[in-house]
Amino acid sequence: MRENLSIKKLLRLKEWPIKATIKSVKPFNYKKVESKYIANANRFVDRLATYMARQSKESMQRTPINPATNRSRAGNPPAIDSSTLINSVMPKHVSDGVAKVYTNTEYAEELETKWDRYFLSAKSIAFRNTVKRAKAEQKNVGKV
Repeated sequence: MRENLSIKKLLRLKEWPIKATIKSVKPFNYKKVESKYIANANRFVDRLATYMARQSKESMQRTPINPATNRSRAGNPPAIDSSTLINSVMPKHVSDGVAKVYTNTEYAEELETKWDRYFLSAKSIAFRNTVKRAKAEQKNVGKV
């Protein structure tokens, strides 16, 4: 048995005095790990889509209204008028790792582009809040 070996001597040895072998009790199942990772990623994306839809609706509920016109000001989400727009904002799972938040109202695009009432685009409060949440939670996606 060798004792008091310096680091330099240990590095020069062809055989180390201590050996360890590690064996897994269970065989490693890559397919199972991969499917869990994909499931976690899908849950993550779906939660973000649901979060963004909720943020969009909440931003419309909290938007400041101009008393003279009874509408929201440019740069803010649209004010609620008939609830058609707010009720049409929905999240949808598209495919693995892809979800979308959409509305099927005809005037939604016009509100965002022509009237600068951002509620789903990258300029919206909902989008910015969703990006912040995604960055904070993305580390949990890889946990299996």
